[in-house]
Order: sequence, then structure tokens, then C-alpha cells
Amino acid sequence: MDVTLGHLCTPKLPEDHFWLHTHETYEIYYMLGGSGVFYIEDTVYSIAPGTLLLMRPGEMHRAVIEPDAPYERMFLHFSENAIRAVDPELRLLAPFLDRPAGKSNRYSLSNCNMAFIDTCFKHIDQMIDTNYNDALALRIHLLSILSELKNAFAASQKQTARPDNNRISQVLHYIQL
Repeated sequence: MDVTLGHLCTPKLPEDHFWLHTHETYEIYYMLGGSGVFYIEDTVYSIAPGTLLLMRPGEMHRAVIEPDAPYERMFLHFSENAIRAVDPELRLLAPFLDRPAGKSNRYSLSNCNMAFIDTCFKHIDQMIDTNYNDALALRIHLLSILSELKNAFAASQKQTARPDNNRISQVLHYIQL
């Protein structure tokens, strides 16, 4: 199957447990418990419960988790083919592809509807707990999460572009005076 999900809880980790690595697939990482930092390429992100991180294929990453607290996370790994069937132009992958490596990987309450994404992950988690292996339901939840992330990414791009447009408007207004 070209979508893999997981839910892991590690009661206590050694301090240097995770190694720098990459995947051949896309990854959506959702932190449920613990704290620490996450290295993606040359960027360091602080992480806490409710943090969501996106990594595209080949994007190097590594978690450094506080060793004395339980570390709980969920993740989805998926191939481009899992998306291409319903989105041939790969628009849903804009948050992964339309940014420099290691930049704009983190999503949280401040820039995304995390309540919706949390609900999707909970539905996926129930599928794991009940051994309910419905490929269609899993894809629907993945596509729902990707749609929310695409919307959040598009909104962040507009906010980034807005100051430049505002400045241009101010200059044009000044010239017209």
C-alpha cells in the first residue's frame, strides 16, 4: 500500500535516540506528547504536543526529544502515487513542494485548523486500534489533512506577499500625488 500510518508511544528515550535520516515518501508527523526540537535540513523547530511537521522525500530530519518524558507521535507516510490518482497536478502537495527545503515545515494552532487535523488523526488512530484496515477511509482522511494544509499554506503565502503589495500600493499612491 502506498500510505502507511503509525502511532508510537515511547515511555523514556535515551538522549540521542534518533538519527538524521530521509524517506523516499512524504511524511506528516504529528506530535501528541513530549517536547524537544526537530531538525529539518538546516532549520531547528521546537516541538510540543499539537505540532505538525511536513517532510518531502529526501528532506533530512531528526528529532531530539527530552529524555525524561513519554514521547508520543503519529505519522503518515505516503507516495506521490497515492495523491496523483485524485490530484494529477499534485496541488495538494504544494505545502511540501512549493517551498525551500527545511523551510515552512511546521504547522500549529497559529497557522492551521489543528482541531480538524486532530480529528482526522483520531479517526485514523481508531482504525489502527480496531485493526480496521479500510484503504478508502485512510485515503479520505489523508486527503482531508492535505486539503487543510494546502489551504493553510496558501493563506501563509498570501500573508507573506501582502507587505510587498502594500508597499507597492504606497509607492504608487505617492507617485500619483
